[in-house]
Amino acid sequence: MLFFASLLAAGVQAGAAAEIGEAPAAMKKSDCLICHQPDQKLVGPAFRDIASKYGHADIAKLVHKVKAGGSGNWGETAMPPHPDVSENDLAAIVTWILEAHAPGKPAEKPSVVIAGTKPGAEPAYRAFPVIGSRVIVWVVAQLHLMFAAFVLAVPMFALIIEYIGYRTKEKKYDDLAHEFTKLLSTSFSFTASLGALLTFLLIYLYPKLMAYLTSIFGWTFLPYAGLFFAEACLMYAYYYGWGKFHPRVHLAIGIALNLVGVCIILIADSWLTFMNSPRGVTESGELVNRWQTIHNYTWMPINVHRLIANIAFGGSIAGAYGAFKFMGAKTDEERAHYDWMGYMGNSIAISALLPLPFAGYWLGKEIYSYSQNMGMTLMGGAFSWLFIIQAVLIGTLFLAANYYLWLGMERIEGAERFRKFIKWLLGAITLCFIVWATPHSLVATVEEARKMGGAHHPALGVLGVMSAKNTAVNILILTTYVSFMLYRRGNKRAIVPWASKGNLAQFLIFAVTALIVIALGVLGYFVEAKVRIRLSVPQVGSVLLAMISVTIIDIFMYRKAEKTGEIRWGKMPMRSQYALFLIAITFTWLMGLMGYVRSGIRQHWHVYGIMRDESVDAFTPTLGFASKVVSVTVLIFFTFIAIVFWLTSLSGRKDWSAGGEGETK
Repeated sequence: MLFFASLLAAGVQAGAAAEIGEAPAAMKKSDCLICHQPDQKLVGPAFRDIASKYGHADIAKLVHKVKAGGSGNWGETAMPPHPDVSENDLAAIVTWILEAHAPGKPAEKPSVVIAGTKPGAEPAYRAFPVIGSRVIVWVVAQLHLMFAAFVLAVPMFALIIEYIGYRTKEKKYDDLAHEFTKLLSTSFSFTASLGALLTFLLIYLYPKLMAYLTSIFGWTFLPYAGLFFAEACLMYAYYYGWGKFHPRVHLAIGIALNLVGVCIILIADSWLTFMNSPRGVTESGELVNRWQTIHNYTWMPINVHRLIANIAFGGSIAGAYGAFKFMGAKTDEERAHYDWMGYMGNSIAISALLPLPFAGYWLGKEIYSYSQNMGMTLMGGAFSWLFIIQAVLIGTLFLAANYYLWLGMERIEGAERFRKFIKWLLGAITLCFIVWATPHSLVATVEEARKMGGAHHPALGVLGVMSAKNTAVNILILTTYVSFMLYRRGNKRAIVPWASKGNLAQFLIFAVTALIVIALGVLGYFVEAKVRIRLSVPQVGSVLLAMISVTIIDIFMYRKAEKTGEIRWGKMPMRSQYALFLIAITFTWLMGLMGYVRSGIRQHWHVYGIMRDESVDAFTPTLGFASKVVSVTVLIFFTFIAIVFWLTSLSGRKDWSAGGEGETK
């Protein structure tokens, strides 16, 4: 007579696997399934037959028989002895067989073994139901990066605003900085939760890729976790310590918080950029130099680009929060405060937006330098039309930002003198927008292409090349900067004796810069491609130099300016707040789109040139499909942001009273 039970028992007949209930631990070490099965005779009797014949009173006798071995009770086939198994273990096994397989107990059914669960035989990929592995990782990664960008950016400009308040002794700056940081607590929780979800999804859905990246960057995980913990401690100390510490101590906490945040960006960007431009490994992917895997070809451009983009994005979301609070304000004082908050958020966003295209040029240049094939895919291949969408989005940003500034000038006493310039600024912005959004190759039918003489429009085709687009975006930046300068001067009049000369110098700087940008753009039509690409550097440099020079002159010229009127905070039309919402939504959509580009240019590679993507998703999704995914992601993000806004607003509400009088302080 033979007995067997196990926690995870598998039937051996015909190679089938079966799971046997919750058996004692001793069953795992037995050899019983060689001869027994739960519900059918194999070499020896089935467990159910044994349980039908014997009861609890027979446990001692059965333990003795199993230990000694023998034959006769179930035929002539002998059961081998089990002298090495203790009587306590045998008693547990026998008891379980009699109880788990007693008459009336439902038969245990064999379970199907799930593929890929055998230790050491993990698959390279796993599927996510309905939407697929790529889409779920795509959406969660974008949501995590959006919240992370906001959480890392807010402390940067909150610290600057707090410092301004400390230096000027104006409490409104301190209050505004504190108001911005109220958004951090809930946002940080969303960031951490989405980061954990993303990690679990990557490990489960892409185990082979994650195993390789862990072998390269595993040594950075512990410092990253330590920095994340430090960021949480510093962030809560910065928020809850407001007014509790000496101002210098609190500022020091803010500085430490921002330094930790920057270090987190640097580490995370190394993982991202290594996949696009691997360095420090052999051609087959073996690690050679740890520092080079971090300091790869696109690491620093991405660091700079993301840092600026995070500030712009964070400012736009903070501006949207100001608009949200402005629209729900009950008093003139509240409207004035949140009008100012929306203005500051928008100013931060636009201040970062102006240099952002320059950082994008640098990143694009490094991508071209690393791989011409990747660079051509980015600008001239599958993603070329995506940059038309990008142009529309960025053009919308500039239009909305300028529109908000022009509306804001209506609340400034004395700004009426600048209204005559708005129509010219609008004309320049619109013209640049049209040029930037003009495609190089038109989507046309065969008949339309024949009439045009090819894929390029005979008249508009010249506007579709990079020379025209680089010129348009630089003029667009200059024009927006002029709008900002006019807004800043709205209620001020320079009284320094050299004011007229200063204005003339600023005008000449703008005029000369515009001529340089246009001249270099025209020159680009008459030189080869590699020279044309390099012409963007002096274009960018001249615009940056112009903005810096004009700003320096303006600071000194208006340092002791005469006030011509007051800024009537809160006296803004409601449509101005919709402009702030539009800016935030457009920034978010743009972030999602460019995230798709950064990953998509790898095409069918997980790690470019080293680890191929061999999953069912090893193809570049269409632009239409990508737009749908990005749009859904943006909707989910703003749903979460609405929750953040609502939770943050609860702190300003009065306490609920059970006395029937509604709310009370």
